[in-house]
Amino acid sequence: MWRISDKQVVRSFTGHLGGISCLIHLDQISLRLIASGSKDKSIILWDLGNSSPKRVLKGHKGEVTRILHLEGYLDDQSIVSSSVDSFIKIWNINRGDCLITLTSHLDRVLNIFHFPKYDTNNLISASKDKTIKIWNISEDDVVKQVIVNIKNKEEIVVFHANYDKKNEMLNLIAILSDKSLKIWQGPEYKDSGFKLRGHYYSINCVTQFTSVEQILTGSEDKTIKLWNIYKNKNTSSFHGTCKGKESKGHKDGILKIIHLKGFDDDIIASSSRDGSIKLWNTRSKKMVKTLCDQKYHNFYHKSLCFRSDFTVCKGHIDQIHDFIFVLANGEYKIISCSADKTIRIWELDKNTESKE
Repeated sequence: MWRISDKQVVRSFTGHLGGISCLIHLDQISLRLIASGSKDKSIILWDLGNSSPKRVLKGHKGEVTRILHLEGYLDDQSIVSSSVDSFIKIWNINRGDCLITLTSHLDRVLNIFHFPKYDTNNLISASKDKTIKIWNISEDDVVKQVIVNIKNKEEIVVFHANYDKKNEMLNLIAILSDKSLKIWQGPEYKDSGFKLRGHYYSINCVTQFTSVEQILTGSEDKTIKLWNIYKNKNTSSFHGTCKGKESKGHKDGILKIIHLKGFDDDIIASSSRDGSIKLWNTRSKKMVKTLCDQKYHNFYHKSLCFRSDFTVCKGHIDQIHDFIFVLANGEYKIISCSADKTIRIWELDKNTESKE
């Protein structure tokens, strides 16, 4: 089995002037390169072996909400970013300059996706202006546009897209302000009128699980739900509550979920407004580990936390907006970013048995 290293946090990065909202590992360019976007409107490129910023990209007029690598686009050295300023920008990371600015959205851009196996030049975006756009970035133009809920008041609050390779189609998945999930399937993207419901409070995040039809959602109700979008049903839930015992789950809303594919396919991880990251076993539905600052999170029982080595950086002390799972040079790591303006690197050790 595995455990989290007793070192807990092995490195911390500081450089942004505002809370950090998004992260990406640019492993297809370099295993050592990550990028972060912030409320300070900037994007910083970091070398994992060096805690100092490698390059700073400036141009957005609002918080950066998402960063992607445009695999196969131009010289394969381009990234794309979205922002609350309603703009999408494509950057050359070697020169640090903006190549293209896409301006068709009328409100904050919530998320962007790129599927090179579907089309090298495709880019998908969703905005609070109630539109989902599919761009042909080689022509700097919108080639398809889906109008979402134009007849009612619901807005898109979270957006996710995935590519069904077998059926060669895109799935567009929107979380609406009425706490429901709505799916459009290509190539026609017709509105079926059907919504999936299950969470009690607003949904903050969506991610794909083991297959294209399975997705995970995290909510302000402190729960994680697994859905089958092709069968239109909720298949399981994770909340950390045991009958007659104190909950081992999150103490506040869940902001991000990732699947630790390749490390342990049964494990997912979630981050929260409570400043912690939790690992869950999808077979047992139990929470198995917590990554946090033990001193700051004194409301947790000691058995749920890792021993802190106070000679190195400790955990986050504010909500964790984003985190990523990285395999670099044979080492597994979780890299997280927070409203506390820091990036933390957590070590994962697969060789030692976990004591749950």
